[in-house]
Amino acid sequence: MSSKKILIFMLELILVFFLSGCGTKGGTSIIEYSPKAFSETREIPILNLSSLTLRDGGTKLINVGTFPWGEFNKDGSDLHVLRESFEKTINNSNSLITQRKSPLNIHVIINRYLVAHSNRACAVAACVSWCITEENDNVLYDETFFAMSKGRILTTIGAIKNSTNKNIIARIIEKSLHLNQESPVTQVKNTSNDFNEIIKALPKGLASTDVNMTLSNLPEYAVFAEENITWDWVNYSTKINWKEYLRMQHSKNKI
Repeated sequence: MSSKKILIFMLELILVFFLSGCGTKGGTSIIEYSPKAFSETREIPILNLSSLTLRDGGTKLINVGTFPWGEFNKDGSDLHVLRESFEKTINNSNSLITQRKSPLNIHVIINRYLVAHSNRACAVAACVSWCITEENDNVLYDETFFAMSKGRILTTIGAIKNSTNKNIIARIIEKSLHLNQESPVTQVKNTSNDFNEIIKALPKGLASTDVNMTLSNLPEYAVFAEENITWDWVNYSTKINWKEYLRMQHSKNKI
């Protein structure tokens, strides 16, 4: 075997064991998205993240031959990190605005967040509903969309979750800053209103493998666990009653 092939093989072997349970547990980190929507000639609204909630029962983990790590918000940290990532992005965005409109409030609901991984790959899909309102709770825009990210062996569970979170933040911030602007909204890759468009890019199944050396000194991968992945659970389609949601948020804030 050539030295190059040996190096590639050893790297894959180390990462297989790393993703199997001796490395990442799927923790996320605070990220910042730099909006593409800024313009010197248009007034852009000051933004405020008023609420970010996770729907009860809205997380799911599928681990195929790996340790049960990485489910979103299992201990509350993921939602906290996502909130801080939103706020960091918004604060930076607000600091760059020179022509300011009245502040607008963003409300976000994580409906579904599914993490699936083996020791060879990881994929995440999420369903998010959000709206943006004026100070009197008048809803200016709302939507439900889907976001995803995936990676093969050269990745970690946390990195794929971070990528998904960044896609969520990017879509919401870009659309918020483009309100009442004539220029087209920056399209955020791996997000869509169409669930079928998102799942086309996701794996239909995952497998974990062992690595054995053959008599010819070439690596041979043997599957020891595999599972078909059904992503339909992510497709949350219940219409959001934003008037009721906002009323409940105000009630919580008074407590």
